[in-house]
Amino acid sequence: MPIDLKKLNFLLLVFAGWFFISGCVTQKKRDEAPGPLGMLYQNTTARYNGYYNATLLLEESQLALEQQVTDNYYQVLPLYKYTEAPNPKAVAGNLDEAIKKVSVVVNLHRPSHWTDDCYLLMAKAQYLKKDYEAAEETLEYMVEEFSPSKMAQKSAKARKGKKGKKSAAVKGKTDDRAKATAKTKKQKNREIKKKKKAREKERKKRNREIKKRRRQRKKGKSSSARSRSARTQ
Repeated sequence: MPIDLKKLNFLLLVFAGWFFISGCVTQKKRDEAPGPLGMLYQNTTARYNGYYNATLLLEESQLALEQQVTDNYYQVLPLYKYTEAPNPKAVAGNLDEAIKKVSVVVNLHRPSHWTDDCYLLMAKAQYLKKDYEAAEETLEYMVEEFSPSKMAQKSAKARKGKKGKKSAAVKGKTDDRAKATAKTKKQKNREIKKKKKAREKERKKRNREIKKRRRQRKKGKSSSARSRSARTQ
């Protein structure tokens, strides 16, 4: 069955757009732990972009340094040839580029699972440059920041944050129900007051009509009495 290339390209375009948008949404919320889709984006772009290219540069630099060393069998051979290279500055440009690439990965894809690998690769590049102090500082930071205890604290904090959001949502719903109940109660009170005023108004109206009828009866009796008196006289 022939493959429709137009449909295939369209599906690939839609998937790429969806993937890119998911990544952008994840970048806007750096303080929050990304969801499964966000983590997929972070891990994929971190590994197969900056980290992969930096790894190639590091391997090429290490091979170039090893080729500078000629084995002298009259002396103790070095265990790692690249540490004995006479001109490490020859690969300094590639090593600086590798450090730059992993630094970008760390800044843009901090939540990924490759952040600690980027710091390790950075320290290796600094070591090959014979910048031992910088390599030591990078390794110390990596060990402290990504130790099992520190990672456990981060996981616990992330779980606590999710529970806090859930509690806030539940509290918000409870508050909404309380507000709705209070509003309903106020409406009922207004209706009760309105009915009470209507009954009071009706009662006053009846009282006025009763008084009016009483006055009319009294007036009628007075007229009858005067008529009888006049006939008698």
